[in-house]
Amino acid sequence: MKLGIRTLLWFALAALYFVFVTVYERQTRRAIGEETQRFAALLEIHLWNYDTDAAQDYLNIIERSRDYTALEIRHADGRIFAAASDGSRLWRLDDLLLAIGLQTEKTIRIPLFHRGNAIGDLVATWRNRNIYLHLNVLLLLILIVSVANYSGKVAGQGAELDERRRVESALRQSEAKWRSLVENAPDIILTLDRDMRLTYVNRGDYGFDPTQLIGKKITDIFPSPNASKGIAAFTKVLHTGEPTVYEADFLDPRTGLQRFFSARMGPILEDGRVEFVLMIVTEISDRKRRDAELQKAKADAEKANRLKTDFLANMSHEIRTPLNVILGYSSLVEKFARKHLPDERSAYFDYIRSAGHRLMDTIQKIVDISRFHIEDFPYSAEPVLVNALLADCVQQLRILADQKQLQLDYVAPAEEIWANFDRYALQQACINIIENAIKYTERGRIDVGLEADPNRIAIAVRDTGIGIGQDYLPNIFDEFSQEEGGYSRSFEGTGLGMALVKKFMTLGDGEVEIASQKGKGTTVTLTLARAPCPELAAPPPATFAVRHKLEPATALPKDKPNVLVVEDDLLTQAFMRTALGDDYNVDVAATSAELEAAIARRRPDLVLMDLSLRGGEDGLALTKQLRKRPELETLPIVALTAHALDADRDNALASGCSDYLAKPCPLDDLLETVARHTRRL
Repeated sequence: MKLGIRTLLWFALAALYFVFVTVYERQTRRAIGEETQRFAALLEIHLWNYDTDAAQDYLNIIERSRDYTALEIRHADGRIFAAASDGSRLWRLDDLLLAIGLQTEKTIRIPLFHRGNAIGDLVATWRNRNIYLHLNVLLLLILIVSVANYSGKVAGQGAELDERRRVESALRQSEAKWRSLVENAPDIILTLDRDMRLTYVNRGDYGFDPTQLIGKKITDIFPSPNASKGIAAFTKVLHTGEPTVYEADFLDPRTGLQRFFSARMGPILEDGRVEFVLMIVTEISDRKRRDAELQKAKADAEKANRLKTDFLANMSHEIRTPLNVILGYSSLVEKFARKHLPDERSAYFDYIRSAGHRLMDTIQKIVDISRFHIEDFPYSAEPVLVNALLADCVQQLRILADQKQLQLDYVAPAEEIWANFDRYALQQACINIIENAIKYTERGRIDVGLEADPNRIAIAVRDTGIGIGQDYLPNIFDEFSQEEGGYSRSFEGTGLGMALVKKFMTLGDGEVEIASQKGKGTTVTLTLARAPCPELAAPPPATFAVRHKLEPATALPKDKPNVLVVEDDLLTQAFMRTALGDDYNVDVAATSAELEAAIARRRPDLVLMDLSLRGGEDGLALTKQLRKRPELETLPIVALTAHALDADRDNALASGCSDYLAKPCPLDDLLETVARHTRRL
């Protein structure tokens, strides 16, 4: 334990006083004893030369010189010969000090001799009255300590005063800093008492002088239709002590503009009770305007996307509908003309189909890439037998390879290879890379390969075509991009094929790799995850891109089935009558009223329903109405429409359609579908 300087000083003074008292006491006693002996010696010499009065005067002189309380000369028998007259002079304080032990009294008896004979005694009673001197010394020491203590206190108080001044200066600086921060804060900072009256406001950037606001109610300063929100927030903080936030607006009297604020309220407690409410108001007018602008921009973008989607859908519909008639009639004419035309002219029909398919391919690619842009491309993974899908893609494109006298080979592995992928996306990716290989190969061959390990599948298409320059390879997946451009380009196309392949594969976490050498050929490899063989694989859905080779229908019975065609395009109506008229009773309807009249006139065995119709109701609505009628609940209804998106197919099936065909529909597919649903196969 550490002792302070003052404590050590007290110990030192106490020790010094003890030494002083002890030494002084001893010296005093020694001096008194020696002096008394001298007095006795003098008395022996002079005593008998004086009378009693003279002896008493002598004793009085001796007594006054020291602290004697009694001096007596006694005979040998004890009788008093002479005594000092002031021997009884004592103070009451002396008696008190003697009683409590602060004074001591001592009697000295010295024998007196004359010529060797004892003649009496000198009896001297001495009291230590030096306590007064001791007390004076003690008081002096106490005074010294007190002065030192006071000096220390003064010094300490001076240091404490300096520290207090430093702290007060720091507090003043801190207060000035925080006041400056509060006064110049971009937010409005208020304090309100329990009556919602302002007790402090930092600035007046809201159309008022802040000095005129103190004492006024906040609702009187900022009247607003939203005042109830502020009152509710204030009441919540006042009664619960929990902070809260709300938004409000008011009309700026200076500008006449509506301003928006976000107010945060918190409690100020005194003795555990909410006495004031702190209110920090942040102007959010700019944010509100930005939000409004963003909302408008978002609405405009969504509107533009809807318009774009509608435009693409309408463009696709408007091209598919007449193209369906063109290709349909060309197929009808081909059936009759091939028997009478030379082979070189029979090829005209192949040219028509090729041109039609090219046009449809262009439209489909534009629609697909646009759906990716607006993030409207649905991805639906399902078990896909890759062997069969790839064989179908090769079969579809073999006619193109044959026209260019190219060898197109596909060797399927013996084992079944399955993938969990979107069927349309994988099919279109494979068609695009095989079609590109045929397009950019003038002579030689195209090899389509399929390999798999336990985890991955690799589809590789190798050609002996013109190859791709190394400087162009980084741009191979860019949209609308081709290595050659302008009027002198060697190959037609939109430049969307490889861009779509990349996007299709990315949908299912697949990858595309390209290896090419200019003038020697290109290898495109698609890799995707392998899936286990499912217990039951569903057959692939019919789409416009899948063209099946059909077996001839069996002979029709004598009575023709009734087919009702709901179609508002006159050319398509005429084509359907021509295509189906020999084997079916064909009725047509363009509106809901005509549909009801046709059903009343002759109950159909099959309805071919277009989705886009003139008037107030479309094909989906009419299908739902027919399904509500008990007698038509099992009636086959096949959607035959130029709306060819996956969503259109899903909507048609969800509305009650039994099947779906997209225009342009190959004539063989149309005849097969009609025969199947009328049980003519």
